[in-house]
Amino acid sequence: MVSPNTSKMEYRYLGNTGLRVSVLSFGTWVNNADDKLVEDCVKVSLEHGVNFFDTAEIYGLGQAELALGKAFKNLKVPREKIVVSTKIYSIGKDPNDAFQSRKHIIEGINNSLKRLQLDYVDVIFCHRYDMNTPLEETCRAMNYVIDKGLAFYWGTSQWTASQIMEAYKICDKLIFASDLEDYGYIYVTEDKDVIVDNNIKNIFEKIQTNQFKKDRQRYQLINDYCDAAINLYGICSINKIIEIINEQNNINVTKEEMEYFLSSTFLDIECENGYFYESRIPILQNSDLFYQNIKFLFESQSSKPYYVPAKEEFLKYKDLFYFEKNKEYNNLHKYIYKKTCNKNLTDMICTKIHQNCSDQKTFDDLEEFNVLFDSDEDAQIFIDMIVKLSNNTRLKSNRGHTPLEISKLKSNLTSQTHKKIGRNDLCPCGSGKKYKKCCGK
Repeated sequence: MVSPNTSKMEYRYLGNTGLRVSVLSFGTWVNNADDKLVEDCVKVSLEHGVNFFDTAEIYGLGQAELALGKAFKNLKVPREKIVVSTKIYSIGKDPNDAFQSRKHIIEGINNSLKRLQLDYVDVIFCHRYDMNTPLEETCRAMNYVIDKGLAFYWGTSQWTASQIMEAYKICDKLIFASDLEDYGYIYVTEDKDVIVDNNIKNIFEKIQTNQFKKDRQRYQLINDYCDAAINLYGICSINKIIEIINEQNNINVTKEEMEYFLSSTFLDIECENGYFYESRIPILQNSDLFYQNIKFLFESQSSKPYYVPAKEEFLKYKDLFYFEKNKEYNNLHKYIYKKTCNKNLTDMICTKIHQNCSDQKTFDDLEEFNVLFDSDEDAQIFIDMIVKLSNNTRLKSNRGHTPLEISKLKSNLTSQTHKKIGRNDLCPCGSGKKYKKCCGK
């Protein structure tokens, strides 16, 4: 029987509760594939006073919970000596295997408890915010979980402050158990800013090694490039993103390292046949339409080269809402601003226009915001601007190139048809690289 060695650890209250947890916890995001390794790590953690163990249904698609449950059982850990938390959001590809519906939360926690071989967890987290489920339904489901003794507390992960406050209001109105207040424990907001108690920061700094810091920076860099590639291309070759990272940073990311990283990155990325793509659009995720769109995107890209800007510009695309504000966009912005005299409204209209780039939808947007044209000639000027913006908008279907750039690339390739291209010549695709390192690879 192994219990936490409390003489070697400091303990704090979790949020505004009476629950005391070790200042360091044991997590199971990436270390869940080897049952023996997990058991050894749990044993060492307990010997050093750790009493807080965190997992999630998505980690290893349930494998993390299975391994943690086996470790507790094999080590004969007294249940009352440890604090266990799990997180509910996604476990499979069936329609109700994901998100924060009452069905998934209640069935999800029951399945988690079976894998953990426990009667209850101390804390259950909503792993992500669900845009498609009414928040009241999520709060009611969490309250049910608490009332039935399946968990003692509930919390949130990667929710914005406004989302958390809205949940508080609902729980207060319905007199439910509200989610944990964020007083001094680690949580992650939607924009991935980690908030940590200063005392924990000091402890963390003491145990960090230079190699740990380098590894963390390396994987953050890989993560940023993958996010940027998904937002710029939609679907990207694993070999291509490795090439981009290595060339722009003078490092050596291997294919095995990248595949491991992509396989352990949860919720957002799918991998198939040497490519990775986004899987985070809730309305389309797990549906035939979603995978049809991925297939269409792949087929529309297949014969086109990748647009690869310099590192600083490339990494701007890690922001989901970033887009290149080119000359055509700025001209349109000035034109709309003259009609609205409202910068925020103009920004909103131009962003919607940039996303759609189709005449009919654009006119519908303008009508919605009561933007009118003085004459047919005025409307024609606007249409011409839309055409120019459309031709100069970077598209996932063009692997980040604009339609105008693709047209020029095709023209260049056609003109080179009867001219032999040397391996050290500049590639005719316009990338600026030698042919042997680009389309001639």
